[in-house]
Amino acid sequence: MKKLTAILVLVFILMLPGMILAEGTVVRPKAPQIDMDRLNNRYVLTDIHYEGDGKATLTLYEDERFPADAMEGLKVGDTVVSGGEEIHIQSLEIDEEEGYIFLNLGTNDERLFYRNEHDEYLESGVNDLSPQLTLGTMQMEIGEYTTVLDMSDNDTGRAVVLSGADMIREMESGNGIGFENKNVYVLFSGNYPWIVIRFYTPWQ
Repeated sequence: MKKLTAILVLVFILMLPGMILAEGTVVRPKAPQIDMDRLNNRYVLTDIHYEGDGKATLTLYEDERFPADAMEGLKVGDTVVSGGEEIHIQSLEIDEEEGYIFLNLGTNDERLFYRNEHDEYLESGVNDLSPQLTLGTMQMEIGEYTTVLDMSDNDTGRAVVLSGADMIREMESGNGIGFENKNVYVLFSGNYPWIVIRFYTPWQ
């Protein structure tokens, strides 16, 4: 019996490297670049939820980014974790020259990643919106010094400057496209939300 147990243990040890190898590599997003305590001069994707009485809650986001060397080294059997989902690679096509990686083409789990100017890859999701990491929340008091640059009118393509009072009126009325639809960037001065920039999105 002891001899049989020893043989089984030996077989398991010999098989272990292959079992580990078969699991493949798991590639996850890089850590966020944006520090919630150091927002000065940062331009951050933000949802703005109006709480009433001139106050709002800001939720800050950052696109998930993947290192180019890890993505371009992927192979069948590896896994990419994007948007909180595990993408098990059944097939892949890598175009390093153009900066595209296609995963699982022709399946229900087909994905496209593209390389940005910082030598990182992002997933091209629904409406070309990449999955985001939630950085955190903060409070904002909308006042006379709040400036809104509204570029959400795709028909005119013009930017309209709104005051904080204009912003409050729209949020209180519930009309319009709002400010919490992944359609706002905020430019910070110090840790204060200085300029709110609302832009056109195809899903508004």
